[in-house]
Amino acid sequence: FGAPGPGPSTPPAAAPPADAVTPPVPAPRRRHDATSSIRLVKRGPARLRAGTTGVYVIRAVNLGTAPVRGLVIADLLPDGMSLAAVPRGAALPAGRVEWGPVALGPRRSRTVSVRVRLDADLAGSRRCNRAAATAPGLSAAAASRCTWVIAVPRRVMPAVTS
Repeated sequence: FGAPGPGPSTPPAAAPPADAVTPPVPAPRRRHDATSSIRLVKRGPARLRAGTTGVYVIRAVNLGTAPVRGLVIADLLPDGMSLAAVPRGAALPAGRVEWGPVALGPRRSRTVSVRVRLDADLAGSRRCNRAAATAPGLSAAAASRCTWVIAVPRRVMPAVTS
């Protein structure tokens, strides 16, 4: 029994024909594409007495799976309402209250508030405070809260007669 000798040789693999089509490599599968969308919620008093102050709270929520960049929240006060104080972190461009631009991560929220004063002569009227949230590449979101203005009770002083 001797050392194995050269065996039968394996023929070289045949090259594919020049006109053969190789199937495309499929793209890696993703569970979903990252998206962003904003929801805006506004809360405030249902009723306020004329001449008093009230607080409105605005909450912007990123409902998506991607961050939102450049988010701006704005609040436009209706006639008869004025700022009782400039809110923290807010600017006042063009007669409105504005916060931002800021980034908002996926499924995160940002809450801001504004204290307003009602004019004393608004009794018996309804005022709607409107807010909007905008960011580049996204549809704007809007919310409002309407407040009934109640008259200030008049004090009647008894007449003193002698």
